[in-house]
Formats: sequence, structure tokens, C-alpha cells
Amino acid sequence: MRIHDDTVAQVRERSRIVDLFSDGQLKKTGREFVARCPWHDDHRPSLTVSPRTNRVHCFVCARGADAIGWLQEVHGLTFSDAVQI
Repeated sequence: MRIHDDTVAQVRERSRIVDLFSDGQLKKTGREFVARCPWHDDHRPSLTVSPRTNRVHCFVCARGADAIGWLQEVHGLTFSDAVQI
């Protein structure tokens, strides 16, 4: 299913990356949050969750994503399914 580019842009604009984490997963550090990275064996929180940029980024494994990409990676969804959610 093809999703119109304007729809994808609206979803990216309206989504809040911090809303995709459950209670207790995020720890506030200044204006941002940190969490344990799901992409590698993380003993200390290295995943930065930024409400300002609306993205996540791990400084250890150098992976990152926006809200759509996060849903795809963490839940194994297709791009279309992630946009619909």
C-alpha cells in the first residue's frame, strides 16, 4: 500500500517519540531522556530520546530513528504499518 508523502510528513510532525516508551523506561536528563538501547547489550542507558528533535540516537552503536523507524525496529513492523499506528 502506497502512503502519500504528505501523510507521512504529517505523521512525523505529529508523533512524539517519548510517547512510544512505557513508564519507567525513560530517565530525564536535562531537556532529553535516556533509556537502554535495544540494538545492543546495554548495561547503562546509552539511548538518547530527544523530544526536541523527535528522534532516538544511541552513542554506543550509532543507530538512530524517528518515531516511524522506532516502531519498525522495535516491533518488526513494515513502514506502512508503522505509519498507520
